[in-house]
Amino acid sequence: MPLAHAGLWLRNDNGEGAVKEQTTWRRWIFRRSLPLCTLLGLLFTVSCSTGLISYEPPLVPIALTVDTRGHVSIETGASITTPIGRFSARVAKELNPEDGYTNVVIEHANGEADVFQIHSTETLYISIDGQASVVITDRKAIITARSGTATTITIATDPIIEHDAQVSAPELKLSESSTAAHGSVTATAAGFAAGEKVRFSWNGPTSGTIGGYPANSQGTVSVDLHADEEDPPGDYVITATGLTSGRVASARLQIVKS
Repeated sequence: MPLAHAGLWLRNDNGEGAVKEQTTWRRWIFRRSLPLCTLLGLLFTVSCSTGLISYEPPLVPIALTVDTRGHVSIETGASITTPIGRFSARVAKELNPEDGYTNVVIEHANGEADVFQIHSTETLYISIDGQASVVITDRKAIITARSGTATTITIATDPIIEHDAQVSAPELKLSESSTAAHGSVTATAAGFAAGEKVRFSWNGPTSGTIGGYPANSQGTVSVDLHADEEDPPGDYVITATGLTSGRVASARLQIVKS
């Protein structure tokens, strides 16, 4: 007789004993598999109940930009940076971070403040507009955004600006300080890690990002920036951010009427 219901049928020469043999075989399998199933069930239960199955995303250098209108954008690290909301500055400063998180409070001139939570249990360092980085204490950083001026905030697990005479400070130079609408300038960023990707962004009457370009072996990268018709005349800040080192450099660009 063929297999039936995934059970093993055994036939004696006289055709008897098939059901008995099948039942005995099934009981043997059940007795052998029961301890293994029980053990797997216990392991799964313990793992879930004690939090052994957990995941904390890696921290890449986080870059936040504040444009001249006070709008905050997450340039890098969005996967571990959560916008909490905008509150009065007093309330924002009093908010305590949850376990495993760090609060970043960006205070504006109008008395309001934006709050972001960063998912990390490591010590974090913060740098503003490429200045020397400082350690964040008590899992809370309070930053005052300057009115009418774009600001770039970078957060990483290591000091972002190294005080090393052998390492040049990051800088961003533009081929021209101003251009007409539909014009273009060349932006050259230097002082970044060799081979790391450098992301360019702009803030002003409009804001946005311009890809990520690899630095050469000397830590330098150049890109051509074009002023579109969607970018009205005004003062802009061009920023280069190293996606590995977290280094930041900025330069000002003025777009004039053609």
